[in-house]
Amino acid sequence: MISSSNGNTILVLDYLEGDQSLSEQGTKLYEYVYAWDPVSNTLEPLGDRKNQVSGYFNETGGYYIEDGVIRQWNYKTKEGKDLFDTGLRGNLILNCYPDCLVISETCSVEEQADTISLWFYDWDYKSIGECKVSFEEARWYPIIVMSETEKRIILGDPVRNDLPIWYIEKSDFGTGTIILHEYHYPEMDLLD
Repeated sequence: MISSSNGNTILVLDYLEGDQSLSEQGTKLYEYVYAWDPVSNTLEPLGDRKNQVSGYFNETGGYYIEDGVIRQWNYKTKEGKDLFDTGLRGNLILNCYPDCLVISETCSVEEQADTISLWFYDWDYKSIGECKVSFEEARWYPIIVMSETEKRIILGDPVRNDLPIWYIEKSDFGTGTIILHEYHYPEMDLLD
């Protein structure tokens, strides 16, 4: 399964290779990571990483959040090094971008919520702002941060994450107020 790409390396996950240790609940603790070269169609083994963690991974390791602590993963040692305790608790997702880190709340299918919080940090782990997203009704939301551009963080539909709904201007970082803007699609003239 293709996991991600940083523009240079495509990461592929395999649950049948590497460490097959299970948690007390019977889920795999690790997933094995390869770097895939689509031109030669070859896989370079990188090592195990923690299963079901959000963050950023490349060919040398990665960054993820666990129990509110941003950690750096090492494939060779299969260990995470604590970098910064955010003080946040709960179900959190980490998105890493070149100019910021975004931490957002999430909930499971069994949980319901009508508001989620997002926190923004620079790469020195200094807070550069936070905001809340409110929904019309309480429901399940798996992931809200969809992507980023040079100037914006794009937020998507909480159930169908391929549909942009809001955005945040990065120029708001550090100002004390982060405004949630509604995403408007450009009007198009369609041929008859």
